[in-house]
Amino acid sequence: QLTSAKPCLPPDLMRFSCRRRGGRRPCVDAESCLHVSGASHLPGPALSAHTEVVVVICRGVRFETTRRTLLRLGPCYLATQADIDTDESIHLDYSADAFKVLLDALTTAQYDLGKALLHIARHRVSVVDLEALLQFVLLGWVLGVSRPLPAAPAAETPRADQLDCRSGFNLCNAYQGDGLGVFHHLVTSCRHAELPCRYRLCSAPDVLLGLGEEYVEPLDVPQQGCMPVSIELDAFMMKRRDNWNQNFEAWAEASNRVASIYMLKVCAGQFINGDVITMNAGSTAVFDLGWRRSLINEGLVFGMNRTWANRPGMHHDILSVDVTSDLKGEVRTTRLVCQPLNFEGDLITYFRLSFPAETQCLGRMFRLRVDAFHPNIGDYVTHDNLSVPLYILRSVELFGTLIEAPEDLCPGAPLLAPFSIEPNVTRLKRRRTNLLLE
Repeated sequence: QLTSAKPCLPPDLMRFSCRRRGGRRPCVDAESCLHVSGASHLPGPALSAHTEVVVVICRGVRFETTRRTLLRLGPCYLATQADIDTDESIHLDYSADAFKVLLDALTTAQYDLGKALLHIARHRVSVVDLEALLQFVLLGWVLGVSRPLPAAPAAETPRADQLDCRSGFNLCNAYQGDGLGVFHHLVTSCRHAELPCRYRLCSAPDVLLGLGEEYVEPLDVPQQGCMPVSIELDAFMMKRRDNWNQNFEAWAEASNRVASIYMLKVCAGQFINGDVITMNAGSTAVFDLGWRRSLINEGLVFGMNRTWANRPGMHHDILSVDVTSDLKGEVRTTRLVCQPLNFEGDLITYFRLSFPAETQCLGRMFRLRVDAFHPNIGDYVTHDNLSVPLYILRSVELFGTLIEAPEDLCPGAPLLAPFSIEPNVTRLKRRRTNLLLE
């Protein structure tokens, strides 16, 4: 049976590092994580000669766990201390509440790494010394990089503008802040070149080329100040009226949906140029943060306007946002929101979406889909006036906590190829007009 722990050392003796004193014992199951908060008088488990209990005492409160459990979020100071050949327990000058959150996350990480990270994120504010404890035990990576959603502008603030960038006051900055978001952090960091900006495989069918067009080779690194985005649409939406090819119908039916990668301008600057990104009814914009990166999404802000073909009053414009994660060997797709978009005429309208804590989840890829809905129109693909682009995507910014997991927690290759939320999508090289070919 486990013996009762002796009183904790005075706080002044436990600064800088933890102390070790009496109390490592064998336990039944190395995979289990036993922690008894404030209950050192309880009898212990049956003993085994093959495994060991690691005893951690936080300000007089005793916890029991195993070294294998301590390693489930990667190498840390506590696991190193457990390796020391001694019969002393580990004393920490941190609250029992903070260590309980950490221990629960370590236990959960065996089955669901994403849920473990969410558990820590939801207690960062309520447990005052949790962040300090995680930094002390060398698990600071689970805290990630915080880019919180800015406060909503006053109700009287305009929502729409004719220009997406102007000198002086910029309406985009009023809604998403000036460089406060996750995309801005990624494209301005030293890791910008690591962002995915190409598919694993992509095709270049001649049937799609119009007069004076050519395919462009995929980029190896993103353009400066830009975030790569994969724009998906129904293959029949790519029908050309100026250069019809009889083979197009068969190709479109076989391809179902198609996608190409564009560069969305994130940073303001005289020499930063992004692409003009148009979207049809049913088009999606897929953003990929990269392998081992995940975002606990608090919200997003984006700017979009109608095209000339999308006249007010023709139909309802619907937005849906999905998030996909492939952490710890499992692919999950979650719907975050589905709601109407209320544009202000043909002006660039800014939309701000916030997600409550209970609906937040980890995501590597984020998909924004815009749909045009009218109760009397069954198929926008075959509609003569609505098969053309209906929207122009001007800006997108995500907010939340960006986390990058260590390599040893995500061994092997990712389950999802870059930008590949949906499997049945034909990925294409980008087309451009070559003036020399006209």
